[in-house]
Formats: sequence, C-alpha cells, structure tokens
Amino acid sequence: MLENLARIFAIGAFVVVVGFLGLILWQSLFGSEIQNKPANAEAAQTEQQSPPEKLLGGGAVDVAIAKYTRWLAVFTALLVLVSVFQFGFLIQANQTATKTANAAKESANVAKQALVNAQRAFVFLEGITTKRNIDSAGNTITWIFFPVWKNSGSTPTKIFRFFLNMKPFDGDLPEDFDFADGVGELIETFIPPQGVGGTTGLVVPIADIEAIIARTKRLFLWGWAEYDDIFENTLRHRVEYCVEVVIFGEARTDKNLIEHRVYRRHNRHYDIQRKK
Repeated sequence: MLENLARIFAIGAFVVVVGFLGLILWQSLFGSEIQNKPANAEAAQTEQQSPPEKLLGGGAVDVAIAKYTRWLAVFTALLVLVSVFQFGFLIQANQTATKTANAAKESANVAKQALVNAQRAFVFLEGITTKRNIDSAGNTITWIFFPVWKNSGSTPTKIFRFFLNMKPFDGDLPEDFDFADGVGELIETFIPPQGVGGTTGLVVPIADIEAIIARTKRLFLWGWAEYDDIFENTLRHRVEYCVEVVIFGEARTDKNLIEHRVYRRHNRHYDIQRKK
C-alpha cells in the first residue's frame, strides 16, 4: 500500500516539476515580449501619453511578479524533489522494519519449535519382557511376551494408541509382506514423561518357542503406535516397528536370554494430521 502511494506521489511530483519548468521556460521566451508589446494602437498612444503611470506600476510590476513567480517555481520544485527523496527514505525504513519484524517472528517460531522438540513426548519400543505360563503340573505350556514402550520426553503423551502383532514364521518375512494388523486388540493408554507403558501379553505356544530356539522358525513382532503431545497445533506422531525376537537357552526353564533385533523393514517415525 505504501509503495503504491509512493508511486502516485512520485508521478504527481514529476508532473508538478515539469509544469513549473514549463512555466519558467514560457515566461523566459515570451513573457517580456508580451509585457512590452502594446495591445493596440490606442494602448500604445496611452502609454506614450502617460509615462508616470508606467513608473507607478504596469509593466514594471508585471516583470517583478514574473521574476518572483519563476523563483517561487524553482523553490517549489526543489521542495517537491526533497519530498520525493524523503518519501523514498520512508519507504526504505518501512521495508527495513517489515524485514526486521519478519525476522523476529521467524526467530520466535524457531525458538518455539525447538522448545516443542525438546519437551514433547517421544515414544519408542524400549524392550520386551517375557513370562512362562506354567500349568498345575509345573509344565511350561506357553510364553507370554510383554513389549515395553518408553517415553523419553519431558511431557506426557495424549491419546496413545497402538496395535501389536506377533507370529512365528518358517523363515524370513516374505518380500510382499504388508505388516497389516492381525487378530488382536487396539489398545489406548497413557505414558508419563520419562516413563514406561506396558501392554497386554502376546502368547506363543511352547512348541513354537522350542522351534525358535532350534532356529527352525523365526519369531517376529510388528505393529504401530500413534500419540499426541500436550502442545497445541502440533502434528500427531506415528511410529511403525518390526523386530525379530531371538531366544537363546532353554524353553522350559528361566535359563534363557531374549534379544529383539530391529528388522530391515517397517521401522520409522513420522508425523501425521491429528485425528478429531
């Protein structure tokens, strides 16, 4: 808006300056001739018969007024030019102020985003704990796996939802495996800052556990989780994961070691739009 006014003002100033310069040029070329030339014979005779009147005013006054007008035009033109330069400086100052304000706003946004990134909830699959399910005769009939979620952020989660899948395979996962949700339960819970959240257990029969220890089968755990943080106007966070559970030791005693190894696919963390 200010720049448009500046353009209009500059065009107007140019017209005024050109007009004044034209007036000066016109008076210089034709002013003295018109002032000294009698309008008609009668006026010439009157001028010859009345010289005192000419001394008291008439042409002498006109000449003085013409000179004064020329100098006034020059002075006005200078004022117009100075005003144009001042208006240009005003525009430049306004642009500088706008850039400064935008830079300050951008800096504030960066600082806010840095605070959000440092303080927001950040959840990942920290580990897996196990428990043997023993019948009344003391025999191990199943293993129960409990994946553990960890919130490493300084603020709690909001609307933390996840789905877990666990299944033994005869070998590696097929290349066209889509990591879809199988039979299970969608769980919604809460994880405090710097805290952990457990899940319901995933049951695997003892025969599969023995095959996994013998390396004739491979056990995979996959799924996803979504959660919001406590900050307003932020995106919803989603984590997708797939790990292979490797077991060493004995299947029917507690003499064993369990590892979860990150699989080469389906492990990422990204943001999506919040759900209503």
